[in-house]
Amino acid sequence: VDLLTRREFEAGFGSHTPMITGQTKVVRYYPNFAKAFKLLKYFALDRGYVYNAANQKVHFERPAQRAAIDSATDCKSLYTAVDCGDFWLCTPCETTSFPKESKKEDEEEGSL
Repeated sequence: VDLLTRREFEAGFGSHTPMITGQTKVVRYYPNFAKAFKLLKYFALDRGYVYNAANQKVHFERPAQRAAIDSATDCKSLYTAVDCGDFWLCTPCETTSFPKESKKEDEEEGSL
């Protein structure tokens, strides 16, 4: 994503592309799944919430729910543990192409 123009990124290339579609593992992106899944769980638990499909925060307050999220091993078990339907969260996205520069959300228009 680092070297995409803003126009290319907003056209849908990059981080909005699914790794799994239904039962299909997207060949180009699925090799990143294990790392992304681990990070998803980490950030969800660290922050204590995710966003639901209506873009509302869903907090994890019950210890049993946090434990279920932590022990989830696949999308189905995580989906069940989060227990709010479809959900999402943002993760930090630091550049590897331009070391020591700001995070994606702080970069100037035209470079991601």
